[in-house]
Amino acid sequence: MVSDVDYLPEAGNILITSGYLHPKTTHSGKIVEVYKSTNEEIFEATLFFETLNGDKTVAGWGQTDILYRSQRMPLIN
Repeated sequence: MVSDVDYLPEAGNILITSGYLHPKTTHSGKIVEVYKSTNEEIFEATLFFETLNGDKTVAGWGQTDILYRSQRMPLIN
């Protein structure tokens, strides 16, 4: 499974990573942060994959773009 869900205790939010979305036209991964209490979405990022089918030099997922997990990091000013 290429996805991840994290509880963010400092913010009280949930960070959800869908690592491989397979719609009919474009393949992507998505990161969404939601308020735990309301399920309201407060952040969304979609990553579109450049190497959809890999370079075919190695069998399997090794040469294919996927999103495995995400982590929320503090901004440094």
